[in-house]
Amino acid sequence: MPPTLPPQTKTLRISTQEWVLLEEVTHLTANGNYTYIHLNDGRCYLLSKTMRYFERLLNAPQFFRPDKSCIVNLSFVTAIKHDSIEVTHCHQLPMSRRKRRRMRKLTFLEDGVNECLELSI
Repeated sequence: MPPTLPPQTKTLRISTQEWVLLEEVTHLTANGNYTYIHLNDGRCYLLSKTMRYFERLLNAPQFFRPDKSCIVNLSFVTAIKHDSIEVTHCHQLPMSRRKRRRMRKLTFLEDGVNECLELSI
């Protein structure tokens, strides 16, 4: 079972000497048993942890798992399409049919609108 972050901690360990702020993470994508962590400045890190590990670790309200292959930071969502989510830097992420209704409730976004509900950590 992965350790959970204490409520006051807002960082994620990338390597033994590098940490990133959770508010910089735009989304995470799966690649088998590896996970890519994408940051708002364009950097991307590959970690040898599964999406399930990060889903349990990032149980903060601003993170949502719209599909089995990704986790998204709702602060960076710019548009919701019929079957996908767009985050900053024009990344299109898949959204499962079962998660659409919950995603729309968590955000004020409809097709083409660029404002998102602000969620606190």
